[in-house]
Amino acid sequence: MNDISIVTPGKRVSAWVAETDPKYAQAWLESLPLADSGESAREIYQALYTLNRQDIEPARRLELMDLYVVPVTTVVGGLQGNLQRVSFPLSPRHRQLADFIRQLYSEMAAGYKCTLRDLVKARFLWGRRQHYPRVSQRAMAFLGELLLRAYLVYLPAPAGVWKDIHELYRFAETGEWLDTPVEPMPGEGESLLTMRETYHRILMMTLARPYQMPQGECLLVHRYLARQASRLRIGADLKTDNPAACFLIDLNADGPPLPMPREAPANEGSLRLLSALELVRHTHALVSRLNKGEAPAIAETGFEALDAIAHDVLQRLMRAWGFSVRRQHARLKRKGNVSLCAGLGAIHFFINDQKPFAPEPDDEDRTVTLPVGGGGIPGGVAADGDGEVMDIVLDQPLPDSSEKTPAALPAPAELYRIDRWQIRDVSPRGLLLVGEGGTPVHVRVGELLGVQRADQIGTWSVAVVRWLRNSGPDSVEMGIEFMAPLATPMAVCRKGAHRGCSPGLMLPAVESLKRPTTLMVERGLLSAEQDVGLMEDGRPRRRVRILKRIERTNGFEQWLFADLQGD
Repeated sequence: MNDISIVTPGKRVSAWVAETDPKYAQAWLESLPLADSGESAREIYQALYTLNRQDIEPARRLELMDLYVVPVTTVVGGLQGNLQRVSFPLSPRHRQLADFIRQLYSEMAAGYKCTLRDLVKARFLWGRRQHYPRVSQRAMAFLGELLLRAYLVYLPAPAGVWKDIHELYRFAETGEWLDTPVEPMPGEGESLLTMRETYHRILMMTLARPYQMPQGECLLVHRYLARQASRLRIGADLKTDNPAACFLIDLNADGPPLPMPREAPANEGSLRLLSALELVRHTHALVSRLNKGEAPAIAETGFEALDAIAHDVLQRLMRAWGFSVRRQHARLKRKGNVSLCAGLGAIHFFINDQKPFAPEPDDEDRTVTLPVGGGGIPGGVAADGDGEVMDIVLDQPLPDSSEKTPAALPAPAELYRIDRWQIRDVSPRGLLLVGEGGTPVHVRVGELLGVQRADQIGTWSVAVVRWLRNSGPDSVEMGIEFMAPLATPMAVCRKGAHRGCSPGLMLPAVESLKRPTTLMVERGLLSAEQDVGLMEDGRPRRRVRILKRIERTNGFEQWLFADLQGD
Protein backbone atom coordinates (compact mmCIF):
# COMPACT_ATOMS: atom_id res chain seq x y z
CA MET A 1 0.00 0.00 0.00
CA ASN A 2 1.49 3.33 -1.02
CA ASP A 3 -0.46 5.72 1.19
CA ILE A 4 -2.78 5.97 4.14
CA SER A 5 -5.40 8.66 4.66
CA ILE A 6 -5.30 9.48 8.38
CA VAL A 7 -5.43 12.84 10.12
CA THR A 8 -2.20 14.02 11.76
CA PRO A 9 -1.31 17.36 13.38
CA GLY A 10 0.28 20.02 11.20
CA LYS A 11 3.81 21.17 11.86
CA ARG A 12 4.06 24.27 14.00
CA VAL A 13 6.31 25.97 16.53
CA SER A 14 5.26 25.36 20.13
CA ALA A 15 6.02 27.49 23.17
CA TRP A 16 6.64 24.24 25.06
CA VAL A 17 9.79 22.15 24.81
CA ALA A 18 10.21 18.38 24.69
CA GLU A 19 13.15 15.99 24.72
CA THR A 20 13.64 14.40 21.30
CA ASP A 21 16.50 12.15 22.37
CA PRO A 22 15.03 8.90 23.74
CA LYS A 23 17.78 8.62 26.35
CA TYR A 24 17.01 12.02 27.90
CA ALA A 25 13.26 11.63 27.39
CA GLN A 26 13.31 8.41 29.41
CA ALA A 27 15.28 10.06 32.21
CA TRP A 28 12.80 12.97 32.28
CA LEU A 29 9.76 10.68 32.35
CA GLU A 30 11.26 8.60 35.17
CA SER A 31 11.81 11.77 37.19
CA LEU A 32 8.13 12.80 37.04
CA PRO A 33 6.12 12.32 40.25
CA LEU A 34 3.42 10.17 38.66
CA ALA A 35 1.60 9.97 41.99
CA ASP A 36 0.89 13.68 41.45
CA SER A 37 -1.22 12.80 38.44
CA GLY A 38 -2.48 16.32 37.74
CA GLU A 39 0.87 18.10 37.40
CA SER A 40 2.57 15.15 35.70
CA ALA A 41 -0.31 14.78 33.22
CA ARG A 42 -0.01 18.44 32.29
CA GLU A 43 3.73 18.15 31.61
CA ILE A 44 3.29 14.92 29.63
CA TYR A 45 0.54 16.46 27.52
CA GLN A 46 2.69 19.51 26.72
CA ALA A 47 5.60 17.26 25.69
CA LEU A 48 3.40 15.07 23.45
CA TYR A 49 1.78 18.09 21.85
CA THR A 50 5.21 19.50 21.01
CA LEU A 51 6.64 16.22 19.68
CA ASN A 52 3.63 15.59 17.43
CA ARG A 53 4.19 18.89 15.66
CA GLN A 54 7.91 18.45 14.99
CA ASP A 55 9.79 16.64 12.22
CA ILE A 56 11.33 13.56 13.83
CA GLU A 57 12.82 10.51 12.13
CA PRO A 58 10.25 7.63 12.23
CA ALA A 59 12.35 5.13 14.21
CA ARG A 60 13.16 7.75 16.83
CA ARG A 61 9.55 8.91 17.09
CA LEU A 62 8.43 5.32 17.59
CA GLU A 63 10.96 4.85 20.38
CA LEU A 64 9.80 8.07 22.00
CA MET A 65 6.11 7.15 21.80
CA ASP A 66 6.74 3.77 23.40
CA LEU A 67 8.39 5.55 26.33
CA TYR A 68 5.22 7.56 26.99
CA VAL A 69 2.81 4.59 27.13
CA VAL A 70 3.32 3.64 30.80
CA PRO A 71 3.38 7.22 32.19
CA VAL A 72 0.21 8.15 30.30
CA THR A 73 -1.58 5.01 31.47
CA THR A 74 -0.51 5.72 35.06
CA VAL A 75 -1.59 9.37 35.23
CA VAL A 76 -4.89 8.71 33.48
CA GLY A 77 -5.65 6.05 36.08
CA GLY A 78 -5.21 8.68 38.78
CA LEU A 79 -7.26 11.34 37.00
CA GLN A 80 -10.07 8.98 36.02
CA GLY A 81 -10.79 8.30 39.69
CA ASN A 82 -12.22 11.82 39.96
CA LEU A 83 -14.86 10.91 37.36
CA GLN A 84 -15.92 7.50 38.62
CA ARG A 85 -19.15 8.49 40.37
CA VAL A 86 -20.02 11.94 39.10
CA SER A 87 -23.59 12.94 38.32
CA PHE A 88 -24.85 14.58 35.16
CA PRO A 89 -24.80 17.20 33.77
CA LEU A 90 -21.10 17.37 34.51
CA SER A 91 -19.86 20.32 36.50
CA PRO A 92 -17.55 22.68 34.55
CA ARG A 93 -14.50 21.27 36.36
CA HIS A 94 -15.43 17.66 35.73
CA ARG A 95 -16.18 18.42 32.08
CA GLN A 96 -12.79 20.09 31.70
CA LEU A 97 -11.07 17.09 33.27
CA ALA A 98 -12.94 14.66 30.98
CA ASP A 99 -11.93 16.70 27.94
CA PHE A 100 -8.32 16.78 29.09
CA ILE A 101 -8.16 12.97 29.42
CA ARG A 102 -9.54 12.62 25.88
CA GLN A 103 -6.96 15.12 24.60
CA LEU A 104 -4.17 13.16 26.26
CA TYR A 105 -5.22 9.96 24.48
CA SER A 106 -5.71 11.91 21.27
CA GLU A 107 -2.09 13.04 21.40
CA MET A 108 -0.90 9.48 22.05
CA ALA A 109 -2.84 8.26 19.03
CA ALA A 110 -1.53 11.20 17.00
CA GLY A 111 2.07 10.28 17.84
CA TYR A 112 1.65 6.75 16.48
CA LYS A 113 -0.27 8.03 13.47
CA CYS A 114 2.58 10.44 12.70
CA THR A 115 5.01 7.53 12.98
CA LEU A 116 2.94 5.43 10.57
CA ARG A 117 2.56 8.28 8.12
CA ASP A 118 6.31 8.90 8.09
CA LEU A 119 7.06 5.20 7.69
CA VAL A 120 4.76 5.02 4.67
CA LYS A 121 6.39 8.06 3.11
CA ALA A 122 9.94 6.81 3.77
CA ARG A 123 9.80 4.34 0.90
CA PHE A 124 13.52 3.63 0.92
CA LEU A 125 13.76 3.01 4.67
CA TRP A 126 15.03 -0.53 5.22
CA GLY A 127 12.68 -2.75 7.29
CA ARG A 128 9.91 -0.18 7.56
CA ARG A 129 7.17 -2.74 6.87
CA GLN A 130 8.05 -4.77 9.95
CA HIS A 131 6.92 -1.80 12.08
CA TYR A 132 3.53 -1.47 10.40
CA PRO A 133 1.60 -3.99 12.57
CA ARG A 134 2.75 -2.60 15.93
CA VAL A 135 2.44 1.08 14.99
CA SER A 136 -1.00 0.57 13.43
CA GLN A 137 -2.24 -1.43 16.41
CA ARG A 138 -1.00 1.17 18.91
CA ALA A 139 -2.60 4.02 16.98
CA MET A 140 -5.92 2.17 16.83
CA ALA A 141 -5.73 1.12 20.48
CA PHE A 142 -5.31 4.71 21.68
CA LEU A 143 -8.18 5.86 19.47
CA GLY A 144 -10.22 3.13 21.12
CA GLU A 145 -9.17 4.37 24.56
CA LEU A 146 -10.22 7.88 23.53
CA LEU A 147 -13.70 6.56 22.68
CA LEU A 148 -13.88 4.55 25.91
CA ARG A 149 -13.09 7.61 28.03
CA ALA A 150 -15.80 9.54 26.19
CA TYR A 151 -18.34 6.78 26.79
CA LEU A 152 -17.54 6.65 30.51
CA VAL A 153 -18.89 10.19 30.92
CA TYR A 154 -21.45 10.04 28.07
CA LEU A 155 -19.55 12.41 25.79
CA PRO A 156 -19.88 12.12 21.99
CA ALA A 157 -17.14 10.62 19.85
CA PRO A 158 -14.83 13.36 18.50
CA ALA A 159 -15.15 14.05 14.79
CA GLY A 160 -12.75 12.08 12.62
CA VAL A 161 -11.96 9.33 15.14
CA TRP A 162 -14.06 6.65 13.46
CA LYS A 163 -12.74 7.55 10.03
CA ASP A 164 -9.17 7.03 11.23
CA ILE A 165 -10.09 3.74 12.94
CA HIS A 166 -11.64 2.38 9.74
CA GLU A 167 -8.70 3.60 7.66
CA LEU A 168 -6.20 1.86 9.93
CA TYR A 169 -8.17 -1.36 9.57
CA ARG A 170 -8.27 -1.03 5.78
CA PHE A 171 -4.53 -0.34 5.73
CA ALA A 172 -3.85 -3.54 7.68
CA GLU A 173 -6.36 -5.53 5.64
CA THR A 174 -4.72 -4.47 2.37
CA GLY A 175 -1.24 -5.16 3.76
CA GLU A 176 -2.38 -8.56 5.06
CA TRP A 177 -1.14 -8.11 8.63
CA LEU A 178 -4.50 -8.07 10.42
CA ASP A 179 -3.49 -11.22 12.29
CA THR A 180 0.17 -10.39 12.94
CA PRO A 181 0.64 -10.55 16.74
CA VAL A 182 2.12 -7.57 18.57
CA GLU A 183 3.13 -7.01 22.19
CA PRO A 184 0.23 -5.69 24.33
CA MET A 185 0.38 -2.34 26.05
CA PRO A 186 0.21 -2.10 29.85
CA GLY A 187 -3.30 -2.94 31.03
CA GLU A 188 -4.13 -5.03 27.95
CA GLY A 189 -3.17 -8.35 29.53
CA GLU A 190 -0.29 -10.65 28.68
CA SER A 191 -1.58 -12.20 25.45
CA LEU A 192 -0.33 -10.97 22.11
CA LEU A 193 -2.77 -8.72 20.26
CA THR A 194 -3.62 -8.26 16.60
CA MET A 195 -5.14 -5.45 14.60
CA ARG A 196 -8.20 -7.60 13.98
CA GLU A 197 -8.86 -8.16 17.70
CA THR A 198 -8.30 -4.49 18.51
CA TYR A 199 -10.74 -3.45 15.80
CA HIS A 200 -13.30 -6.00 17.02
CA ARG A 201 -13.13 -4.68 20.58
CA ILE A 202 -13.68 -1.09 19.51
CA LEU A 203 -16.61 -1.98 17.26
CA MET A 204 -18.40 -4.09 19.83
CA MET A 205 -17.83 -1.58 22.63
CA THR A 206 -19.78 0.99 20.64
CA LEU A 207 -22.43 -1.52 19.56
CA ALA A 208 -22.99 -2.34 23.25
CA ARG A 209 -24.85 1.01 23.49
CA PRO A 210 -22.59 2.72 26.05
CA TYR A 211 -24.90 5.72 26.44
CA GLN A 212 -27.50 3.33 27.87
CA MET A 213 -25.13 1.74 30.39
CA PRO A 214 -24.94 2.58 34.08
CA GLN A 215 -21.87 4.63 34.83
CA GLY A 216 -18.66 2.59 34.87
CA GLU A 217 -20.14 -0.47 33.16
CA CYS A 218 -18.14 0.33 30.01
CA LEU A 219 -15.00 -0.84 31.81
CA LEU A 220 -16.53 -4.25 32.54
CA VAL A 221 -17.62 -4.61 28.91
CA HIS A 222 -14.14 -3.56 27.78
CA ARG A 223 -12.59 -6.34 29.88
CA TYR A 224 -15.13 -8.86 28.61
CA LEU A 225 -14.36 -8.00 25.00
CA ALA A 226 -10.64 -8.40 25.67
CA ARG A 227 -11.36 -12.11 26.22
CA GLN A 228 -14.04 -12.63 23.57
CA ALA A 229 -13.05 -10.48 20.56
CA SER A 230 -11.92 -13.54 18.59
CA ARG A 231 -15.55 -14.73 18.37
CA LEU A 232 -16.39 -12.08 15.74
CA ARG A 233 -16.22 -12.35 11.96
CA ILE A 234 -15.75 -9.59 9.37
CA GLY A 235 -16.01 -10.16 5.63
CA ALA A 236 -16.69 -8.43 2.33
CA ASP A 237 -19.53 -10.83 1.44
CA LEU A 238 -22.68 -9.06 2.64
CA LYS A 239 -25.07 -11.94 2.04
CA THR A 240 -26.57 -13.47 5.17
CA ASP A 241 -29.56 -15.70 5.78
CA ASN A 242 -30.33 -14.05 9.11
CA PRO A 243 -29.42 -10.42 9.92
CA ALA A 244 -29.66 -11.06 13.67
CA ALA A 245 -26.43 -10.05 15.45
CA CYS A 246 -25.05 -8.74 12.16
CA PHE A 247 -23.88 -5.20 11.48
CA LEU A 248 -22.81 -3.20 8.44
CA ILE A 249 -19.42 -1.44 8.48
CA ASP A 250 -18.70 1.39 6.05
CA LEU A 251 -14.94 1.94 5.96
CA ASN A 252 -15.48 5.37 4.36
CA ALA A 253 -17.79 6.60 7.13
CA ASP A 254 -16.91 8.64 10.18
CA GLY A 255 -19.13 6.53 12.38
CA PRO A 256 -19.64 3.08 13.94
CA PRO A 257 -21.33 0.08 12.29
CA LEU A 258 -25.11 0.02 11.85
CA PRO A 259 -27.57 -2.88 12.19
CA MET A 260 -27.60 -4.99 9.05
CA PRO A 261 -30.66 -4.28 6.88
CA ARG A 262 -32.82 -7.20 5.84
CA GLU A 263 -31.89 -6.60 2.21
CA ALA A 264 -28.11 -6.65 1.77
CA PRO A 265 -26.87 -3.55 -0.10
CA ALA A 266 -24.52 -3.71 -3.06
CA ASN A 267 -20.90 -3.67 -1.95
CA GLU A 268 -18.92 -0.95 -3.69
CA GLY A 269 -15.72 -1.93 -1.95
CA SER A 270 -15.97 -0.06 1.35
CA LEU A 271 -18.64 -2.19 3.05
CA ARG A 272 -17.97 -5.10 5.42
CA LEU A 273 -20.30 -7.48 7.24
CA LEU A 274 -19.66 -7.90 10.96
CA SER A 275 -21.20 -11.04 12.46
CA ALA A 276 -21.43 -11.23 16.26
CA LEU A 277 -23.61 -14.35 16.32
CA GLU A 278 -20.98 -16.56 17.95
CA LEU A 279 -20.29 -13.92 20.61
CA VAL A 280 -24.02 -13.52 21.37
CA ARG A 281 -24.42 -17.29 21.71
CA HIS A 282 -21.46 -17.48 24.07
CA THR A 283 -22.82 -14.58 26.13
CA HIS A 284 -26.18 -16.34 26.33
CA ALA A 285 -24.45 -19.49 27.57
CA LEU A 286 -22.73 -17.49 30.34
CA VAL A 287 -26.07 -16.00 31.41
CA SER A 288 -27.57 -19.49 31.55
CA ARG A 289 -24.74 -20.65 33.79
CA LEU A 290 -25.27 -17.67 36.08
CA ASN A 291 -28.98 -18.47 36.29
CA LYS A 292 -28.04 -21.96 37.49
CA GLY A 293 -25.81 -20.51 40.20
CA GLU A 294 -22.53 -21.25 38.40
CA ALA A 295 -20.03 -18.36 38.34
CA PRO A 296 -17.86 -18.22 35.19
CA ALA A 297 -14.14 -17.79 35.71
CA ILE A 298 -12.50 -14.38 35.43
CA ALA A 299 -10.65 -15.70 32.38
CA GLU A 300 -14.01 -15.86 30.57
CA THR A 301 -15.52 -12.53 31.62
CA GLY A 302 -12.60 -10.32 32.64
CA PHE A 303 -14.27 -9.48 35.95
CA GLU A 304 -15.70 -11.20 39.03
CA ALA A 305 -19.05 -12.77 38.08
CA LEU A 306 -20.26 -13.53 41.59
CA ASP A 307 -23.19 -11.14 41.97
CA ALA A 308 -26.16 -9.67 40.16
CA ILE A 309 -24.02 -7.06 38.41
CA ALA A 310 -22.42 -9.65 36.12
CA HIS A 311 -25.83 -11.07 35.23
CA ASP A 312 -27.19 -7.60 34.41
CA VAL A 313 -24.14 -6.68 32.31
CA LEU A 314 -24.26 -9.84 30.20
CA GLN A 315 -28.02 -9.60 29.70
CA ARG A 316 -27.70 -6.02 28.47
CA LEU A 317 -24.99 -7.12 26.04
CA MET A 318 -27.26 -9.83 24.66
CA ARG A 319 -30.00 -7.28 24.01
CA ALA A 320 -27.62 -4.78 22.46
CA TRP A 321 -25.84 -7.22 20.17
CA GLY A 322 -28.81 -9.42 19.33
CA PHE A 323 -31.58 -8.72 16.85
CA SER A 324 -32.18 -4.97 16.66
CA VAL A 325 -35.71 -3.96 17.61
CA ARG A 326 -37.08 -1.17 15.47
CA ARG A 327 -38.70 1.79 17.20
CA GLN A 328 -42.44 1.13 17.45
CA HIS A 329 -43.47 4.78 17.58
CA ALA A 330 -42.03 7.76 15.74
CA ARG A 331 -40.72 10.64 17.79
CA LEU A 332 -42.39 13.99 17.17
CA LYS A 333 -40.65 17.33 17.57
CA ARG A 334 -42.17 19.30 20.42
CA LYS A 335 -41.29 22.33 22.49
CA GLY A 336 -42.11 22.79 26.12
CA ASN A 337 -40.73 21.96 29.52
CA VAL A 338 -41.22 19.54 32.38
CA SER A 339 -40.23 19.58 36.03
CA LEU A 340 -38.09 16.69 37.26
CA CYS A 341 -37.08 15.20 40.57
CA ALA A 342 -34.60 12.34 40.74
CA GLY A 343 -34.62 9.21 42.88
CA LEU A 344 -37.25 7.04 44.49
CA GLY A 345 -37.10 8.99 47.73
CA ALA A 346 -37.70 12.30 45.97
CA ILE A 347 -40.65 10.94 44.00
CA HIS A 348 -42.17 9.52 47.18
CA PHE A 349 -41.76 12.90 48.87
CA PHE A 350 -43.45 14.96 46.16
CA ILE A 351 -46.36 12.66 45.35
CA ASN A 352 -47.01 12.42 49.09
CA ASP A 353 -47.70 16.18 49.29
CA GLN A 354 -44.10 16.87 50.34
CA LYS A 355 -44.49 15.01 53.61
CA PRO A 356 -41.40 13.45 55.19
CA PHE A 357 -41.38 9.65 55.13
CA ALA A 358 -42.57 8.73 58.64
CA PRO A 359 -44.82 5.63 58.74
CA GLU A 360 -46.92 5.03 61.83
CA PRO A 361 -45.46 2.49 64.29
CA ASP A 362 -46.77 -1.03 63.80
CA ASP A 363 -47.09 -3.87 66.29
CA GLU A 364 -45.32 -6.36 64.02
CA ASP A 365 -42.81 -4.23 62.16
CA ARG A 366 -40.37 -1.80 63.66
CA THR A 367 -40.42 1.42 61.72
CA VAL A 368 -38.03 4.31 61.53
CA THR A 369 -38.64 7.95 60.82
CA LEU A 370 -36.61 9.38 57.98
CA PRO A 371 -36.87 13.16 58.13
CA VAL A 372 -36.57 15.09 54.90
CA GLY A 373 -36.19 18.77 54.34
CA GLY A 374 -35.18 21.55 56.62
CA GLY A 375 -33.59 24.63 55.16
CA GLY A 376 -34.26 25.57 51.56
CA ILE A 377 -37.59 26.99 50.45
CA PRO A 378 -40.88 25.95 52.10
CA GLY A 379 -41.83 22.30 51.67
CA GLY A 380 -38.25 21.06 51.83
CA VAL A 381 -37.51 21.85 48.17
CA ALA A 382 -34.03 23.25 47.66
CA ALA A 383 -33.43 26.42 45.72
CA ASP A 384 -31.14 26.33 42.69
CA GLY A 385 -27.41 26.78 43.20
CA ASP A 386 -25.56 29.86 42.06
CA GLY A 387 -24.07 28.02 39.06
CA GLU A 388 -20.57 29.34 39.73
CA VAL A 389 -17.99 28.01 37.25
CA MET A 390 -14.65 27.05 38.76
CA ASP A 391 -11.38 26.65 36.91
CA ILE A 392 -9.98 23.14 37.09
CA VAL A 393 -6.63 22.69 38.82
CA LEU A 394 -5.30 19.30 37.82
CA ASP A 395 -2.98 18.93 40.78
CA GLN A 396 -5.80 19.33 43.31
CA PRO A 397 -8.48 16.72 44.09
CA LEU A 398 -11.84 17.30 42.48
CA PRO A 399 -15.02 17.22 44.56
CA ASP A 400 -17.00 14.00 44.17
CA SER A 401 -20.55 15.12 43.49
CA SER A 402 -21.80 11.56 43.80
CA GLU A 403 -21.20 11.18 47.50
CA LYS A 404 -24.77 11.48 48.63
CA THR A 405 -27.02 9.31 50.71
CA PRO A 406 -29.23 6.88 48.74
CA ALA A 407 -32.64 8.28 47.91
CA ALA A 408 -34.49 5.86 50.16
CA LEU A 409 -32.43 6.84 53.21
CA PRO A 410 -31.81 10.58 52.98
CA ALA A 411 -29.70 12.32 55.54
CA PRO A 412 -31.59 14.68 57.80
CA ALA A 413 -30.26 17.75 56.01
CA GLU A 414 -30.84 16.47 52.48
CA LEU A 415 -33.07 18.58 50.26
CA TYR A 416 -35.01 17.16 47.34
CA ARG A 417 -34.69 19.31 44.27
CA ILE A 418 -36.94 20.09 41.35
CA ASP A 419 -35.56 21.42 38.09
CA ARG A 420 -36.97 22.35 34.72
CA TRP A 421 -35.82 20.50 31.60
CA GLN A 422 -36.66 21.34 28.00
CA ILE A 423 -38.60 18.91 25.79
CA ARG A 424 -36.96 18.24 22.43
CA ASP A 425 -39.26 15.50 21.12
CA VAL A 426 -41.93 13.11 22.37
CA SER A 427 -43.24 9.61 21.75
CA PRO A 428 -46.07 7.63 23.37
CA ARG A 429 -43.58 5.90 25.67
CA GLY A 430 -41.08 8.63 26.50
CA LEU A 431 -39.40 11.99 26.03
CA LEU A 432 -36.10 13.37 24.79
CA LEU A 433 -35.11 16.09 27.26
CA VAL A 434 -32.31 18.64 27.35
CA GLY A 435 -30.92 20.17 30.52
CA GLU A 436 -28.87 23.34 30.16
CA GLY A 437 -26.87 25.53 32.48
CA GLY A 438 -26.46 24.74 36.15
CA THR A 439 -29.31 22.25 36.47
CA PRO A 440 -29.37 21.12 40.12
CA VAL A 441 -31.12 17.79 39.43
CA HIS A 442 -28.30 15.40 38.58
CA VAL A 443 -29.21 12.12 36.94
CA ARG A 444 -27.71 8.76 36.01
CA VAL A 445 -28.69 6.00 33.61
CA GLY A 446 -31.19 3.70 35.31
CA GLU A 447 -32.36 6.30 37.82
CA LEU A 448 -36.04 6.86 38.59
CA LEU A 449 -37.49 10.27 37.78
CA GLY A 450 -40.64 12.06 38.80
CA VAL A 451 -42.00 14.03 35.83
CA GLN A 452 -44.45 16.90 36.22
CA ARG A 453 -45.80 18.47 33.03
CA ALA A 454 -46.44 22.19 32.83
CA ASP A 455 -50.20 21.67 32.38
CA GLN A 456 -50.48 19.05 35.15
CA ILE A 457 -49.17 20.77 38.25
CA GLY A 458 -49.27 18.45 41.24
CA THR A 459 -49.40 15.26 39.13
CA TRP A 460 -46.17 13.27 38.98
CA SER A 461 -45.54 10.54 36.41
CA VAL A 462 -42.84 7.94 37.03
CA ALA A 463 -40.10 7.47 34.43
CA VAL A 464 -36.63 5.97 34.16
CA VAL A 465 -33.49 7.36 32.51
CA ARG A 466 -32.62 5.05 29.60
CA TRP A 467 -29.67 6.95 28.10
CA LEU A 468 -27.54 10.06 28.56
CA ARG A 469 -25.34 12.10 26.26
CA ASN A 470 -23.43 15.28 27.09
CA SER A 471 -24.32 17.38 24.06
CA GLY A 472 -22.45 20.56 24.86
CA PRO A 473 -20.18 22.27 27.41
CA ASP A 474 -23.12 22.95 29.75
CA SER A 475 -25.93 20.77 28.43
CA VAL A 476 -26.96 17.13 28.52
CA GLU A 477 -29.50 15.14 26.50
CA MET A 478 -31.54 12.45 28.22
CA GLY A 479 -33.90 9.80 26.92
CA ILE A 480 -36.55 8.78 29.45
CA GLU A 481 -39.19 6.04 29.33
CA PHE A 482 -42.46 6.42 31.22
CA MET A 483 -43.18 3.63 33.69
CA ALA A 484 -46.57 4.87 34.88
CA PRO A 485 -48.70 8.04 34.61
CA LEU A 486 -48.99 8.16 38.40
CA ALA A 487 -47.96 6.25 41.51
CA THR A 488 -49.07 5.68 45.07
CA PRO A 489 -46.56 6.33 47.89
CA MET A 490 -46.16 3.32 50.16
CA ALA A 491 -44.21 2.24 53.19
CA VAL A 492 -42.66 -1.19 52.62
CA CYS A 493 -42.19 -2.93 55.96
CA ARG A 494 -40.13 -6.08 56.34
CA LYS A 495 -40.71 -8.15 59.45
CA GLY A 496 -37.67 -8.21 61.68
CA ALA A 497 -35.71 -5.90 59.37
CA HIS A 498 -33.08 -3.80 61.06
CA ARG A 499 -34.19 -0.72 59.11
CA GLY A 500 -37.91 -1.30 59.57
CA CYS A 501 -39.88 0.40 56.80
CA SER A 502 -38.60 1.93 53.59
CA PRO A 503 -40.34 4.12 51.01
CA GLY A 504 -41.81 2.44 47.94
CA LEU A 505 -44.03 3.30 45.00
CA MET A 506 -47.01 1.27 43.80
CA LEU A 507 -47.49 1.59 40.05
CA PRO A 508 -50.92 0.89 38.56
CA ALA A 509 -51.51 -1.90 36.06
CA VAL A 510 -50.64 -1.13 32.42
CA GLU A 511 -53.13 -2.92 30.18
CA SER A 512 -51.30 -2.14 26.92
CA LEU A 513 -48.21 -3.95 28.25
CA LYS A 514 -50.27 -6.66 30.00
CA ARG A 515 -48.52 -5.68 33.21
CA PRO A 516 -50.32 -5.91 36.57
CA THR A 517 -49.81 -3.61 39.52
CA THR A 518 -46.13 -3.51 40.52
CA LEU A 519 -44.01 -2.27 43.39
CA MET A 520 -40.92 -0.04 43.06
CA VAL A 521 -38.30 -0.16 45.82
CA GLU A 522 -34.63 0.60 46.26
CA ARG A 523 -32.23 -2.00 44.85
CA GLY A 524 -31.50 -4.94 47.14
CA LEU A 525 -34.40 -4.29 49.52
CA LEU A 526 -36.59 -7.30 48.59
CA SER A 527 -36.27 -10.85 47.33
CA ALA A 528 -38.65 -13.32 45.72
CA GLU A 529 -41.05 -15.24 47.99
CA GLN A 530 -40.62 -12.65 50.74
CA ASP A 531 -43.67 -11.51 52.73
CA VAL A 532 -43.85 -7.79 53.50
CA GLY A 533 -46.33 -5.26 54.77
CA LEU A 534 -47.50 -2.32 52.64
CA MET A 535 -48.77 0.78 54.41
CA GLU A 536 -50.56 3.58 52.61
CA ASP A 537 -51.53 6.82 54.33
CA GLY A 538 -55.05 6.49 55.73
CA ARG A 539 -55.56 2.82 54.83
CA PRO A 540 -55.12 -0.45 56.75
CA ARG A 541 -51.88 -2.29 56.39
CA ARG A 542 -51.90 -5.09 53.80
CA ARG A 543 -49.68 -8.16 53.66
CA VAL A 544 -48.28 -9.17 50.28
CA ARG A 545 -45.90 -11.75 48.91
CA ILE A 546 -43.12 -10.64 46.55
CA LEU A 547 -43.27 -12.83 43.43
CA LYS A 548 -40.98 -11.89 40.57
CA ARG A 549 -38.58 -9.09 39.74
CA ILE A 550 -39.29 -7.63 36.29
CA GLU A 551 -36.59 -4.95 36.17
CA ARG A 552 -33.47 -4.01 38.08
CA THR A 553 -31.19 -1.01 37.64
CA ASN A 554 -28.64 0.68 39.87
CA GLY A 555 -31.44 2.93 41.15
CA PHE A 556 -34.42 0.64 41.76
CA GLU A 557 -36.09 -2.75 41.47
CA GLN A 558 -39.58 -3.38 40.15
CA TRP A 559 -41.50 -6.37 41.51
CA LEU A 560 -44.71 -8.27 40.90
CA PHE A 561 -46.57 -9.16 44.09
CA ALA A 562 -49.77 -10.80 45.33
CA ASP A 563 -51.96 -10.12 48.35
CA LEU A 564 -51.89 -12.74 51.08
CA GLN A 565 -55.31 -14.08 51.91
CA GLY A 566 -56.53 -14.08 55.48
CA ASP A 567 -54.41 -11.13 56.68
